[in-house]
Amino acid sequence: MQWFTSEDNKSGCRHLIVDAYDEPHLLEFYKQNGLNLFFSSLEQEMEYRNWNPDKDGKLETRLMFRDMILLKRQSIRK
Repeated sequence: MQWFTSEDNKSGCRHLIVDAYDEPHLLEFYKQNGLNLFFSSLEQEMEYRNWNPDKDGKLETRLMFRDMILLKRQSIRK
């Protein structure tokens, strides 16, 4: 995240998106690093992904994101 927000970076990247394994310790790690779940429930995410648990099995990942423009604001850097 620091590289994408450095003054030397000219990639134009603003959002970091992660398809994280749905394991509590991993989700907590990402949350502690400023990422948020795209969907407030697993059911919403399955609907968005057109996921059928009977056919596709258990949804093993969750989509997470971070708006990295917020890192440029000195007052909210960690």
